[in-house]
Amino acid sequence: MAANATPMNQASPIPQPPRLTGEAETDIASLNFWANQLYQYGVLQGGLLTAETQSQSGTFSPTNLPNPGASTVATAQTVANEAYTLAETVNTAEQALNKKIVQAGSFMVTGASSSPGAITITTAQTDTNYFVVCSPSAIVGAPASGALLIDSVAKAAGSFTPSVSAQPGVGNSVTYDYLVMRNA
Repeated sequence: MAANATPMNQASPIPQPPRLTGEAETDIASLNFWANQLYQYGVLQGGLLTAETQSQSGTFSPTNLPNPGASTVATAQTVANEAYTLAETVNTAEQALNKKIVQAGSFMVTGASSSPGAITITTAQTDTNYFVVCSPSAIVGAPASGALLIDSVAKAAGSFTPSVSAQPGVGNSVTYDYLVMRNA
């Protein structure tokens, strides 16, 4: 926790995302402000991440390393065992996360189109029980406000097709970043 941060009351609500206005510059500023509030609440003020809920394996501390000259084989083995256990925990968590993220990438909706067409999922899924998260990452020109909103996503086992609420308009485009995810 930062030295100047004070713990937030756990009963206080998580900062809610802003309502989009359709004006890209205003919306981006609002989203950045909200992301900062969420970070402050979740990390700096301990609203989501607290030391009590983090892994505290044994009594090992980088500031309390054993003195090699005074260490015994048993002390060295204890430190090695704790390091191995910690590495296995990190590896297990990483594998679980990798199972959740199926694919990441980006697509562009341009001109008079309201969809980029079908986006192939490199590793076809066995069903459509996955979910797709899309976020606008770049705009060219002055696209219609609805072009910044994903209206629907049609899913198949091997692809998905996102559609925006409005066509960007001739000479305009919106680039989206996406994640295809599954519950592990």
